[in-house]
Amino acid sequence: MGVLFLRIVVLLANASLMIVLLGTFGLPTDLLRTLIAIPLGVLIGVLIATALTKIQRERSPNV
Repeated sequence: MGVLFLRIVVLLANASLMIVLLGTFGLPTDLLRTLIAIPLGVLIGVLIATALTKIQRERSPNV
């Protein structure tokens, strides 16, 4: 579970850095936030769903 948390933190840090760097070069920040936030939200959702599935498999008895 620690690795998943670390991945999410790194993804958020990368997205924040991209917004700052691209905004510095004169690109519209609102558009960038939208373009980065949607795929990032989907990716975080997939990571959380994967982690929950793994936890559920570990807790469920093997039949």
